[in-house]
Amino acid sequence: MRIKLLLCLSLILMSLNFASSQIWIKTDSLPVGIVETIAINPKNGKILVGIYGEGVFRSDINGSNWTNASMGLPDKLVKVIRYNSEGTAFAGLNGTGIFKSTDDGQNWVASNNGLTNKNVLDVYVSQDGNIYAGTWFYGSVFVSTDKGQQWTDLKLDNKDVHSVIKAKDGSILAGTEYNGLYKTNDNGKNWKSVGFSTNNIYDMVVDDNGKLYLCAKDGFYVSNDNGENWTSQNNGIGTTVIRAITISKAKSIFAGTSAGVYRSIDYGQNWKEYSDGLDIQNKNIFSLNSGIDDIIYAGTANGVYKTQIADSYDELNSNNFRLIISPIPFNNSVKFKLTIENSGTYTLIIYDIFGRKIDNLFDGYLSVGTHQFEWQPQNLSFGSYFFRIINNNQSTQGKLLYMP
Repeated sequence: MRIKLLLCLSLILMSLNFASSQIWIKTDSLPVGIVETIAINPKNGKILVGIYGEGVFRSDINGSNWTNASMGLPDKLVKVIRYNSEGTAFAGLNGTGIFKSTDDGQNWVASNNGLTNKNVLDVYVSQDGNIYAGTWFYGSVFVSTDKGQQWTDLKLDNKDVHSVIKAKDGSILAGTEYNGLYKTNDNGKNWKSVGFSTNNIYDMVVDDNGKLYLCAKDGFYVSNDNGENWTSQNNGIGTTVIRAITISKAKSIFAGTSAGVYRSIDYGQNWKEYSDGLDIQNKNIFSLNSGIDDIIYAGTANGVYKTQIADSYDELNSNNFRLIISPIPFNNSVKFKLTIENSGTYTLIIYDIFGRKIDNLFDGYLSVGTHQFEWQPQNLSFGSYFFRIINNNQSTQGKLLYMP
């Protein structure tokens, strides 16, 4: 009885570390205006946001203490900011072109040589370091192979390009307004339409396996063949307008819609709303990004919100084993990957916050190596749950967050 009481108290104290059911919290004050873009330096985690009509603002610490970072920009019509792998930021402005900064927005310099259309809507930095710019008003796609020193027109003539991306096979895709999606396999010598005819394409991302994701005015789409064919995947999200996509390190996909944020942990096949904590008047999402710590940031018409916990995995280590739990938080199921150095009897138990046993995932002998277990809650409510792994009278416990 005493052991059970101590376990119960321990679990309750752990649960207090997470503030009720609220996922999102608003960051420090920013000027009112549409947060068109959120960029995160992969070197140091500093954040730049572009607010259309207000300029660029920087946070050095996870969305706290925003300061103006527009020095050197000719105006405040910022549409997009992207970092390359070296930590150089590229800002695209509507009407004045592209500017770059090597000091997280403290100073900006023009980077427009060869950029004959300066109405920039998107910038994309590919893994090989090439930079692509999408423009509008008799727009096209431009490429720079020298970190923005010189730009070359890829001749997608007279299209308003909202999104550009490079597929795993090296082809370039350009999502347009009212003209659908175009693709070139030869660096702009030839372009072809690959669907969506009169649709608006707002954003595209590619994952580590080369799978492409696209959001449009009528929903979410996936391609497994470098953009040649697309499948609509809107189960749970509907055909609401989706303006932004980001992928976390835990491989969750987040979609920013006109009705809040949605999350998928199965490559977009199923979606769950993920909006708790967003102001009811700020559920129209214009931009998303995942920080180097896997905190998710969302841009609205009135500031930036961030998740209170990382969308990631947890890892526990003891003298005998290593345990990886993912994803955290989860909605349908959570996986436990257990790697053990010494064979023996192991027990893996799930509890609620009151110390009541909910499920016994495993109780038996395991040999040296890696073993995987999966928990799929049945008829349980949203909230915190806990797991306990026992081996040779030694136990380790951790917290789970269930968001059905």
